[in-house]
Amino acid sequence: MALYSMINGTLDINGTAITCLLTVSTSETVDIFVAECAGSTFKQKVAGLTDASMSVTFNTDDSDVTEENALRPNTLITSLTFQPAGAGSGLIEITSTGGIIEGVDREYSTTALSSGTRSIQLDNLTYALQP
Repeated sequence: MALYSMINGTLDINGTAITCLLTVSTSETVDIFVAECAGSTFKQKVAGLTDASMSVTFNTDDSDVTEENALRPNTLITSLTFQPAGAGSGLIEITSTGGIIEGVDREYSTTALSSGTRSIQLDNLTYALQP
């Protein structure tokens, strides 16, 4: 096992490489249904469907609108590949084959670099090692 930072991390959404990644977070949650039957002393929990999401924050360029135009709200995602430690055999790779960009935030500052954040709802997440 080796610890790593995202300094070499790569993210590709629909063929657009997102450069200057600052933070990426993923989340998976499952719906839980509770059944209470007469005579039972415990509530029964039944797992339902899973939700997956990702939030991506990256620095924006002052003269390149490629990322801005490719990652607009309501953009359908057909391919997403995130390599948090960078590209390399045996390193973690997180992929998805479907989703939608649901939110876009931009931050412009006189005291820091400009950045953008994308909130993404995903149909699935797969964790694997790169070949």
